[in-house]
Amino acid sequence: MQRFIRDAGEIDVMERKILKLLVKDIKDDYQEISLFDETDIVQVMSDVYRQTGRFFVILIDEWDCIFREYKEDHVSQKAYLDFLRIWLKD
Repeated sequence: MQRFIRDAGEIDVMERKILKLLVKDIKDDYQEISLFDETDIVQVMSDVYRQTGRFFVILIDEWDCIFREYKEDHVSQKAYLDFLRIWLKD
């Protein structure tokens, strides 16, 4: 996660890059799955689960590094937490 934050420079750029790479990895691993909306990671993961019954286990190394890298940027911190909450909540 630290590399994504450092390379992106902005939280919204980081989010888009992570989501794009995740969808690519899922598409590569589940080529036989028909996806409803490839721009929505939650929908992509739901499609895979619905069609395969397989759950996802998500490990995020250094998930909290934004709080060290952007100590005073509370707007980016909130945006990052919202990103994680939307993606991982369900």
